Amino acid sequence: MKIYKFKANKDYDKARYFLLEIGLSSNLIKSITKEMGQIIKNGTSIRVNERISKNDTIEIHFKEQEQNLIVPILYNLDITYEDDYFIVINKPNEIATIPSYCNYTNSLANYVTYYMQNKEKDFLFRAVNRLDKETSGLVLVCKDLVVYNLLELNKIIKKYEVITTGKLKKQIINKCIATIKTNDDRNEIKRIISKNGKPAITQILCTKYNRKHNMSYATIKLHTGRTHQIRVHLSSINNSILGDNLYGTKKADRMYLNCYYLKFYHPILKKNITIKRKIFLEQFKLLGNQVQHIL
Repeated sequence: MKIYKFKANKDYDKARYFLLEIGLSSNLIKSITKEMGQIIKNGTSIRVNERISKNDTIEIHFKEQEQNLIVPILYNLDITYEDDYFIVINKPNEIATIPSYCNYTNSLANYVTYYMQNKEKDFLFRAVNRLDKETSGLVLVCKDLVVYNLLELNKIIKKYEVITTGKLKKQIINKCIATIKTNDDRNEIKRIISKNGKPAITQILCTKYNRKHNMSYATIKLHTGRTHQIRVHLSSINNSILGDNLYGTKKADRMYLNCYYLKFYHPILKKNITIKRKIFLEQFKLLGNQVQHIL
């Protein structure tokens, strides 16, 4: 059972209005009051239609009820941040974020579930940002459903670093992305640029260019979160990511896309949390001497 404490900063005709204002969904409020916990005002359990006054102390008592179907697997996680509410893991490439129908055990969800099982037996894996299997970098995980609701998802800032083919320039790519199914043996779901797709905006923040090898290093900020967005957008301007076997042509020892920066506002600690972990810049600087390591 987890307990979240709040102080009401004004009067509310109903406790429901207070709970909605702090970020809880209507479905979660219903679940908490019926089966997953209770709402406490100044030490006394209340119903959601009861009044709340300014300076009342409100507690949300919450216990996960959903069954965890993810198989716990031992793995040496690279944890970059952790508290009672969140955990940030630096995910290696070639590890999926969540299990799939053909990959039940080699995922971050399996590994975090194992790590958490002795800390919180009711833990359910909830990744705020999902990275492709081929992409490495920072993944933010909420430790329960309440804090997931409290998190302001639209204010999370994610930045990526890439190594691409060709000379990449600072710019904003604003192209809609749609989904198609490939006809090759992989039978993958692929994304394409299409005016009938969903809006997608990618900002190239800064770049470095290696003329000898015709490659660029860049940092990128996403303004939307479409699947394969960076990969599709860069491929559309003929600067595909090095090692991207789905949208590019340049082979490498891995796909050179990494989520290196994560910033979010902590709803409980009431402060910004920023994590950074760059891995490609030094490799790019050494291209002249160690190009065989990348290509």
